[in-house]
This record gives sequence, C-alpha cells and structure tokens, in this order.
Amino acid sequence: MVIYIGTFSKAFTPALRMNYMVLPHQLLPNLQSMERTLSSPSRIDQLAMALFMERGHWYRHIRRMRNTYRKKNEKMLKLIHAHLGSLVQIEGEGAGLHIELTVNRSCSAEKLKDLALAKGVRVYSSQQDEIPNNKKPKIYLGFGSITITNMEIGIQLLKAAWIR
Repeated sequence: MVIYIGTFSKAFTPALRMNYMVLPHQLLPNLQSMERTLSSPSRIDQLAMALFMERGHWYRHIRRMRNTYRKKNEKMLKLIHAHLGSLVQIEGEGAGLHIELTVNRSCSAEKLKDLALAKGVRVYSSQQDEIPNNKKPKIYLGFGSITITNMEIGIQLLKAAWIR
C-alpha cells in the first residue's frame, strides 16, 4: 500500500500552509475517523486551490518555475566554470535549487563558509563534510531566490574569497 503526502509550500508558497494526501480507498474510513486530530486549512483556501488547478493555472505555474530554475541552474554552472575553474568540481548539478561543489582546498567547509561570508556571500555545508581522511570539503550554492546579477557578483566574490 502506498500513501503520497506532500505540500504546496515549496512549489507555490509557504504562506498557504496547505498539504495533501493521496491514499488508497480502503484507508479513507480511517482518515475520516481521525478528522478531528487533523488541522486543515480554511475551506476558502482549499476551494481556491482546487479552482486554480482545475483551470490549469497550477500546471502553467509549475512549467514556468521549472523553466526559470533550469535557466538559473545553467547560468550558475557557466559562472562556476568561468570563475572558479579547477578550484572546484561540480558534484550535484541536475536536481534541486542548489549545486554541490567539492572545493580543492585543504581547509574545512566551515573555513570556506567563513571566507565566503567575510566577502558577503552565504554558502552552505553539511555538518558531516568535515575533512575526514583528507577528503576535500563540500559546499552547496543555492540559487533559488537569487537574481542573475547577484549570482554573477556572488561567484566573483567567492573567487576572491577562496583563491589566494
């Protein structure tokens, strides 16, 4: 038996605070008996979202967002290749709103984060990415909410921070 549970928060807006569940028919009576324990959004929000989907706006929104983020991903990859070159290897480039980099420096991911932040750029690392066994640090660059102009500036600032 498979139950799908998801949210509209990432693909639409967190302000909506609306989730969904797709479950087999035989589990529907169990869900109805739990109705009082489940917190549901307002009926108006639910009806508005249903109408939004029925009229095809949801599909167009998703298609537009995929196109926007694909272009941002491609631009970020070009900027990384152009400015950071052999300093980094791109590991994760095809999914999500971030790019995973392995940085060819013999310092910790925390040190790279601090160097970037000193230049005004926020990058991310995983807590488990601290150089065990001489592994190179991993850094994650998010691009979901950044403009193309700020993306270019940010990559140039990372180059200044990480290349000595």
